[in-house]
Amino acid sequence: MTQNGPTDRRLHMRYRTAGRGRWIAIPSGVQVEFELVDISLGGISFRVSHPIPLNTRGATRFSVLCEGRSVTVEARADVRNCVLEHSEYRIGIQFQELGEAARNAMEMIIEARSRIVHGF
Repeated sequence: MTQNGPTDRRLHMRYRTAGRGRWIAIPSGVQVEFELVDISLGGISFRVSHPIPLNTRGATRFSVLCEGRSVTVEARADVRNCVLEHSEYRIGIQFQELGEAARNAMEMIIEARSRIVHGF
């Protein structure tokens, strides 16, 4: 779990998780594959080899192993941060359109991560 700091603008608790996905910039169509870092109901962060400009609008699709099965989420999102960490960029995206199926999948993943973190 990643703690939210005193100046953190996040509204949702973040949980570290592993997974893979793809980011597609709109309207350019540029695509990047990524390694998921953490997840929340408000967005995700992931690692990539090249920076993605702030405020880039896009769509993402990623999968997370949850209680023995792969759960896939698709959503529209905007890039809110891009930070160089070691030799990779950590990109934070904020969901803009989270449909019912994506929200249900996110809630299931987060509930499972919460049980692991909090031991219940």
